[in-house]
Amino acid sequence: MKKFLVALLAGLMCLFMVACAPADMEKAKAKMEEAGYTVTVLSEEATEALVGEEAVGSMNATKTEGGITNLKIYTVNAILFESAAAAKAYYNETKTEEVDEGQAYKVSGCWVISGSEVAVKAFLK
Repeated sequence: MKKFLVALLAGLMCLFMVACAPADMEKAKAKMEEAGYTVTVLSEEATEALVGEEAVGSMNATKTEGGITNLKIYTVNAILFESAAAAKAYYNETKTEEVDEGQAYKVSGCWVISGSEVAVKAFLK
C-alpha cells in the first residue's frame, strides 16, 4: 500500500509539472499576450522547415520594461512538438552543458522552451 501511494504521488507530481505548460499554440499565445508580451507565431510549415517534421508550431514572445537608462528585454522561444518524446529527443540533441546567466533552456511536456529566465517562467506559470 505504501508503494502504491508513493507511485500515485509521483504520478500526480509529474502531471502537475507538465500541466504548467500551455496545451496548444493558441493557449500559449493568449497566455503570453495576457502577461504583456508581443507574440509572433510561425506557421507549421515554417516551423517544420526550421526544426523538423515532428514540430507542429513555434512562437517568439518579447516584452520590454523600463526606459532608456534601465531597459530590460525579456524573450522566450517555444517549439511545440507532436509528442513529449519528440520534444525530449530534440531537447537532448540541442542542449549544451552551460546556459548563459539569466537564460533558461527547458523541456515541458510537448514544448521545448528557451529564452530569458523571466520569460520562460512566465510561459510555464
